[in-house]
Amino acid sequence: MNCDPQRMKTVQMHSIEETGSDAGITGSRDSGSRPCRPFQVWARMVSSMLLVCLAFAVAGLQAEEPDGQSLEDALDEIGPADNSGRNGLPSGSSTDLASIRAGNTNVRLMDVSLVGDFALGFSHLDNSEIQNLQSGLHDPRRKGFSVTSLELSFSGAVDPYFFAEAHVNLSHGAEVEEAFITSQALPYGLQLEAGQFYSEFGLLNPQHPHTWAWMDAPVILTRLMGNHGLNSQGLRLGWLLPVPWFSEMHFGVQNADGEMMKSFLGAAEEGGHSHSHGGDEEMPIGGYDTISREAKSPADMAYLVRWENSLDLTDTITTKFGFSGMAGPNATGPQGHTLMYGADLYVKWRPVQNHRGFPYVIWQSEYMRREYKVHKWPDIGRLANTYALLGGDFFEPYDERETFTRINLANLANDSFLSTDQGNFGLAIAVLTGARDFSALSENEAKQALEAMMRLANPEETLHDWGYYTQVLFGFVRTWSAGLRYEFASGAGESRVDGGDWVGGKDLFGRDRDPYRDTRVRISPLLQYQPSEFTRFRVQYNQEWADHTRQRKVLQIPLNELNSSLPAYPLEVVLQDKGRAAWSVWIGAEFLIGHHPAHKF
Repeated sequence: MNCDPQRMKTVQMHSIEETGSDAGITGSRDSGSRPCRPFQVWARMVSSMLLVCLAFAVAGLQAEEPDGQSLEDALDEIGPADNSGRNGLPSGSSTDLASIRAGNTNVRLMDVSLVGDFALGFSHLDNSEIQNLQSGLHDPRRKGFSVTSLELSFSGAVDPYFFAEAHVNLSHGAEVEEAFITSQALPYGLQLEAGQFYSEFGLLNPQHPHTWAWMDAPVILTRLMGNHGLNSQGLRLGWLLPVPWFSEMHFGVQNADGEMMKSFLGAAEEGGHSHSHGGDEEMPIGGYDTISREAKSPADMAYLVRWENSLDLTDTITTKFGFSGMAGPNATGPQGHTLMYGADLYVKWRPVQNHRGFPYVIWQSEYMRREYKVHKWPDIGRLANTYALLGGDFFEPYDERETFTRINLANLANDSFLSTDQGNFGLAIAVLTGARDFSALSENEAKQALEAMMRLANPEETLHDWGYYTQVLFGFVRTWSAGLRYEFASGAGESRVDGGDWVGGKDLFGRDRDPYRDTRVRISPLLQYQPSEFTRFRVQYNQEWADHTRQRKVLQIPLNELNSSLPAYPLEVVLQDKGRAAWSVWIGAEFLIGHHPAHKF
């Protein structure tokens, strides 16, 4: 996304110059770094001939309007194209941005490319279980063959002051992933980006999946960023700091709503349901209901700050590290708020004497955390009815209001703070029903009972989710690479679902049964073969352990069977709890045709 010539010159000192060193297919480099391939030359000649014919047709139409402004005059106002990058064109995208003279008309070309990713999968799990583990929209998510991504890209210089990009993914219907313009001539090391784009949070979220080394997204990335990554409309301001090494600050503001802003106001629909692409139902964070919220003030937007640095430690070792933070409202209610922060590290070794970038070693890691403050919706009247029901004051006959009271009681029993501390809740019930005299409680019991009752009335709760991945990729011989990735994700604060209709018809009384918040460990070895910068083949094995896949035997006992003064909500006793490892194998193929804009390093 950084296309300023000064920035490109600085970044390229720390970027990957050869195909073999790059993790994925990221597009062609500067035209001076290698001769054009015959296929590219042929494609450009055909495109040029078509555009020349179009130009003659346009020129003929313009000739019939002598009083109008010609296309030539309009194009001349922005000056001639410059293939060297001196007019603000990024050096990696300038070769096709040439100017062709057709009669009295100048026609400027635009870079067009298509990147396709395909996968073949094997696993002992059903497809529905695989989709709970492979949460990314462009991950391989089913056994057999699948098209995981088909990205059509357009890029070109708008004028000497702006560069434009647009990326449309066709694998799940026509979907605009990014469409933005980037300034090229702001002073003081500033750069402005406007449009729809991926948030500059961490290393992987701003990148497109075809630039990743592994075939799927890390667990913590999809858990916090959603199945498509954080992506929305907005503005981003970059500032290249005046220091001896590459150091840049990013300040961003984006709409907090939309399907691709799950941790904020994203994909909130009536009843708290969220839907991913393809019609698959996706559980809201923690199972809490969500509401639709419109942006009425700056407080309803999502704000980002990122600081990234890159420097050469030695002649053979380059490192990059950064820190990210993002905050904004979430869809649980007016008091709902989300805070995310993280740190990332990228280290690359490559000897001075190398063959087109080989051998090399890349170590990459990210840690990120989310604080998701939930806004609950207590109803004083219904809560009073619930307390009355706890005290044994039943209403006859039951009407709709009292029926809700019974449901509300079950929801209270299944709420997060209740499932984590049944003893406190039992004391609270005993005090509320008069079975225990509060003044007769010990100091510790009184504190426990008060804490439980305060939590009952507190309309806020914070869910904590965190995790990391670390991976090493070793390019051991020309065109061949091998790697290993380790991941861990966990959290605190229990998940709950009122209706129990999210995961296979089963109620969720805890985080360990929530596939989007449970504790997960995954190990993924990878083998990659990349014969050229236009094709890549990969084999990846995933071995993982997830709490929600554990095999359990649970005995449910209504509390009123233990004590007749207690309500009849179920108490769970775990009789058996065995871990269940899940495995899958993914084989992927990737191609690139056309001239793809170089993505950010």
